[in-house]
Amino acid sequence: MDVKYRFNGFTVDPVRRLLFGADGQPIPLKPRVFDTLLFLIEHRGELLEKQTLLDTIWPHVVVEENNLNQAISTLRRVFGETRDDHRFIVTEPGRGYRFVAAVEVGLSAAHAPNPTAPPGAASVGRRGMLWGSAAVVATVAIAGAWLGSSPTARPVPSELGDLVSDATITTYAGNEVGPALSPDGASVVFSRDDQGASRDLYVARIGGSGSAQLTVSPEPDRFPAWSPDGADIAFLRQMGPSSFDLFVVPAVGGRERRITTVFLRPADIFASPPLAWTPQGDGVLFTTRSSDDDAAAHHIYRLTLATGELVPLTTGDDVYDTSPAMSRDGRWLAFVRHPDFLTHLRGTLIVQPLGADAGARESIVVPLNAPENTTGDAVHSPLWSADGRYLTFVAGVELREWELGDAESRLVYPGAAYFGGITLAGDISALTMVRDGPRARAVVARIGPTSDIFALPLAPSTHEVTGPPVARLVSSAGDAHPRFSPDGHRVAFVSTRDGRPDVWIAMADGRDPTRLTKMGQRIVGFPRWSRDGERIAFHSQVGLERQVFVVDPDGGVPQRIAAGCCVDWSLDGEYIYAMDVGQVPTLSRIRVADGQREPLFTGLFPTLTADGSRLLYGRQGEQNVYARAVVGDLRNNPEEILVTDAFPAGIAATPDGFFYLGYTPENRSPPVRFYDYATHSARTVANISGRGVEILTVPPDGTELVYGAQAESGADLVLLEFGEPWR
Repeated sequence: MDVKYRFNGFTVDPVRRLLFGADGQPIPLKPRVFDTLLFLIEHRGELLEKQTLLDTIWPHVVVEENNLNQAISTLRRVFGETRDDHRFIVTEPGRGYRFVAAVEVGLSAAHAPNPTAPPGAASVGRRGMLWGSAAVVATVAIAGAWLGSSPTARPVPSELGDLVSDATITTYAGNEVGPALSPDGASVVFSRDDQGASRDLYVARIGGSGSAQLTVSPEPDRFPAWSPDGADIAFLRQMGPSSFDLFVVPAVGGRERRITTVFLRPADIFASPPLAWTPQGDGVLFTTRSSDDDAAAHHIYRLTLATGELVPLTTGDDVYDTSPAMSRDGRWLAFVRHPDFLTHLRGTLIVQPLGADAGARESIVVPLNAPENTTGDAVHSPLWSADGRYLTFVAGVELREWELGDAESRLVYPGAAYFGGITLAGDISALTMVRDGPRARAVVARIGPTSDIFALPLAPSTHEVTGPPVARLVSSAGDAHPRFSPDGHRVAFVSTRDGRPDVWIAMADGRDPTRLTKMGQRIVGFPRWSRDGERIAFHSQVGLERQVFVVDPDGGVPQRIAAGCCVDWSLDGEYIYAMDVGQVPTLSRIRVADGQREPLFTGLFPTLTADGSRLLYGRQGEQNVYARAVVGDLRNNPEEILVTDAFPAGIAATPDGFFYLGYTPENRSPPVRFYDYATHSARTVANISGRGVEILTVPPDGTELVYGAQAESGADLVLLEFGEPWR
C-alpha cells in the first residue's frame, strides 16, 4: 500500500512524487521543491535548521541559502499563504522552518503492493532537466494517476487495459537505460553505467533481486534486443562517435559474436531503438547509413544471420529512419522517419508494407493526434500486438495506441511520470513491452537527471586549476550553456526554472538569477554576448526549425534574425556566425541588420577567437578543431587543424589560446584541455568527474572556468503492469 499525506485539502503522493489540490488535479512542482515539501511533512512539527535542509535536499553540492528560500517561497505561493498567513510553513528567523499544518496519513490501494521494489525506491531524489547539444526536454507532472476514481484517467478504451501497478525495479548508481524484455516477460536486459565505469549490459529477473552482468567491455554497450526465442541478445557496441559494432551474445552469457558495423549519427539522441529482431529470429533490423558518405541518408536494413545477406527495407533521400518494428506476420514494418540532422526531434511514425503483396498496399503515416508534438516531442518505441492489429508507441510524454488503418491514434496513458526524459549520453525513456498473454507488461527507463553550472578556479597566467569545482548556479530544474559577459560581471545561461527553457542572466557569482526571455519552446540554447555587451544572441526552436534571436540583456522582446543555431558574434557585432541544420551541417555568416545569410562551408559550433581574427569550428563525426582567418574571403581562406581530440561544442577562447573538452565516449568525465597558440600544442589542465559536461566559458580575468554538467543521474527502470484489455 502507498502512503499518502493529506492536509488542508492537499494530498501528497511520495511514491509518484505528486502534489494534488482539493480538486484532485496535480499541481506541478519542480523536483527539489517537492523534495523540500516532502522532507518538511515527514518532519512536521519539528524545527528544521536551514543547513539540515540544504544538506538533505542538495546533497554533495555547495549551494547558497537563496535556493532554499526560493523553494519555500514557491510552496507558500502554492498553498496560498500571504505575508501574515502561516497555516503551513512557519519561519523561525535566523534558524529554519517548521511545517505546522495538521497532516493525515493514509494508505491507498490504487496500485498493487510492490514486493519487488528495492529499499529506498520512494526516497527523496532529484528529478529534472538535462541538455544535449540538440535539445532540451521538459518533464511535467502526470495528470490523474493516484488514488481517485480512475487511476489512469483513460480518455477512451484501448486494447491495453488500465495501468494497475508500477514498480521501480532498478536503483543502481548511474543510469539504467535501453531496456528489452525477454519474450516471456520474466527478465529484462538493459544497458548500465556504474558511477563512471564503462557501460555494459545486465540481465535482471522481474521480481528477483540483483542483476547479472552480461558483457564486459571498455567501449559502451547499448541498445540490447532479445531474440524471439529468448536464446540470444543482440546489441551495439560503440567503437567511435558514429560507428557501432553489432554483436550477438547468448542470453545466459558466453562468447560474443560480432556480426557487422553499423553507422549512426552522434547527435541521434531520439532514435530508440535502432536495433530489433525479425519475428522469426533469423535476422536483425537496424539503422545504418546507405553509403560510406557521412552525409548519406540512413535507412532500415535487414541482415539475415545465416547468410549475411543485407537488404535495405526503406529508401529516400535526406532522411534518417530508425526505431524498426516488424509485425509478427512479417507484413508490416513500423519505423520513425526524421527529416535531417538535428531537426529530427519530432519524427514521423510510418507503417510500410512488406512481403509479396507489398506493392498492392500503401505505406501509412500513423496519426499522432498530438498538437504539442510540433514543438519537438520525440516519437519512439513502436511495438506491435501479437495479432498485428495494434501498434503501441511513445509520443513525447504519452503512451499511444493505433489500430491498423484507423484515422486516429488513442491516448493510452498520459505518462509524464515515466516518459520524456533524456540523458546527456543520448538515451531516452525507451519502452519495451510484452503483450502475448491476457495482460501486457512493460518496462520503461524513467530518466530524471538535472544539470547545474559549476566553477573551477584557475591561475590566470598558467591556466592551471587551483582548487576543486564549486556549484555556481543550482536549481531543482536544470541550468546549462553558461557564457560570461565581456566585462565578466554577469553570466547568461539557459534554465528551465519556470518550466520551459529560456535565457536567464545572473551575476557572475550566481546571485540574482533573472529570466530574460519567455520563448515558450522546448529548445533554447547557446546564449552569446556581443563583444560590446549590449546584445545576446541565442537560438530557439520555432515550429520544427531553429531560429537565431537577438535580445537586449537588460530586457525586451527577442528579435528573430534568421534560421540557424549554435551561434557566435563577429568582433564588430555586425554579423552572427551560425550553424545551419541539415544532412551535412554547414556554417553561415548572417548580417544582423537584415538577416542576409552568407553560406560558408561545412562545420559545427562556430567560435570566434578572443582577438576576432580566426573562426574555430568542428565537423560532423570528427574530433578536430579547425581554424580559418576571417579576413578577406573566409570561404577560400586556408583551413588549419589545431587539435584532433575535441568535443567542439565546448570551446572557451582566451587571448593566448582556448579551452576545450577532450572527446570521451558519451561525454563521461572528459579532460579539460588548453591549446596554446604560442607552442601550437595542447595540454590537460583538469579532469572533470561526472558526465554531460558541456559549454566552457572563462571571464576576462581568467580566474575560473565555468561549465555546465549533469549534477546527478536518475535513470532507473520501472515495471508497468496493465490489467485486462478493454473489449
